[in-house]
Amino acid sequence: MPDSSVICLHPFGLWPFGHCTIALMQRSTSAMLPVTASMIITMLLCGCRQAEPPPAHPAGTLRIVSLSPAISRTLVDFGVQDDIVGRSAWCASLDPAIPVTGDLYDIDYERLIRLEPTHVLVQPPSTGLDPTLQRLAAKRGWIIGQWRFDTLDDIERMVREVPGLLFPQGGVSRETATARATDLLNRMATALTTPPTAPWTGSTLLVADTEPAILVFGPGTYLHDILGALGGRNATTTNGWAELSLEDVVRLDPEAIILVRDRGPADIDPVEAAGPLARLDTTARREGRIVVLWHADAMLPSTAVIDVADRMRQVLGRLGSTP
Repeated sequence: MPDSSVICLHPFGLWPFGHCTIALMQRSTSAMLPVTASMIITMLLCGCRQAEPPPAHPAGTLRIVSLSPAISRTLVDFGVQDDIVGRSAWCASLDPAIPVTGDLYDIDYERLIRLEPTHVLVQPPSTGLDPTLQRLAAKRGWIIGQWRFDTLDDIERMVREVPGLLFPQGGVSRETATARATDLLNRMATALTTPPTAPWTGSTLLVADTEPAILVFGPGTYLHDILGALGGRNATTTNGWAELSLEDVVRLDPEAIILVRDRGPADIDPVEAAGPLARLDTTARREGRIVVLWHADAMLPSTAVIDVADRMRQVLGRLGSTP
């Protein structure tokens, strides 16, 4: 008998069988060899089980995990909210009973695996999609959908791609989702149509927050795009979400300030909402053009843009009518 070991790959690690088995065989008679060989084969078959395959779902079954509030809000408009089995803690448009699975920065992978999704939809951070999520998706057969949401073009791209991502070609569900996408895109185009005569074209600062710093929407954000589509003009040329000092605001001297709010009282006083901005020497303050745009989904670059654009149109109308 050669002095060797049998190593078995087991889900919990490497199991060495050789030394104990050889010792048993050496103490056994030749009549015992068939029995010992049988024991070895049984141990190998029991220990070397392959990992369980991905769960098999009935054809057409959707089990969606959405890790982005913007994606979740859009899925509601597509009418598939009942197919969502996991969400982020910030997905206010979904049933709070749906398990929280994580967000773009932190994913509970154990819970994600237990939910057995067919699709995982994410808004990846600037560093890119999590490699762990990519590996798990490849191993378990998940379909990943990922979108960045900075501009109106990003929102439109998601709407166009959702039907093909969720539903197979040629099915009734695919046709229904495609029709829904077309309707949503048409409604977005209508909401963002530039009026023949823009009610307000003065320089406007779109403010997301005033404490601890002044945070504004610059070019490359979807609210900047809405303002421009409706004939307005952004007071800042700094790209993205820009952080300004009070001195920066005075230097820009906006003719109007729109405070964007998605929480708190809808009838909040604009001066109260403006905080330190209401005390600055700007044209907006002197002429009384500080207003609030309130909408629960104002911060969500999603199909909610349809309603947010309507609200923006109303706000610009008020600015234009201010003497």
